[in-house]
Amino acid sequence: MKIFNQDKTIELMEIDINYDLGRVVADKLLIAHHEEIAGKTVEELVQELTAQGKECEQGADGKWYDVVTVYDSGGKDVEEVQAIEQKDAYDEYEDIQVYIPYTEEELQERHMNALRYRRSELLAAFDKWEKAVLRGRENDDAAVMQWYRDLLDLEEIAFERVPPRIQYFISR
Repeated sequence: MKIFNQDKTIELMEIDINYDLGRVVADKLLIAHHEEIAGKTVEELVQELTAQGKECEQGADGKWYDVVTVYDSGGKDVEEVQAIEQKDAYDEYEDIQVYIPYTEEELQERHMNALRYRRSELLAAFDKWEKAVLRGRENDDAAVMQWYRDLLDLEEIAFERVPPRIQYFISR
């Protein structure tokens, strides 16, 4: 399926799309507008053809025919006159996808959600460390507690500098 920019003016290649900075949504692209077609009966068409100087004749089967060519030998080429079905005006669309870049707020929210996801494993390790402190197997540590407060506030530094005692409890 084709992917376009947000204005639907440029078709994008897969290599042009950065899913970290935007999303792709389903949409439609206007291909053509078709005008209304007024319906006409066979009788109306025969009247129009006759008014244009063309010869029409009714066949033995009751159908009307437009005489296209008359030959010297008396033979004729004819085409059946068929009614024109009325059609309402309509637009023709193609299903496409549109790449919509994230807003600054959306990018910030995605970043915070990624940090929250990463934080869950670290919080579990902290809980294990805290239980070890309560049971006397570990010593209370002010640096770990400051790191914990930074982690709760989703400070970037908390993810970059995980204390060694907490690292020990990750995935244990």
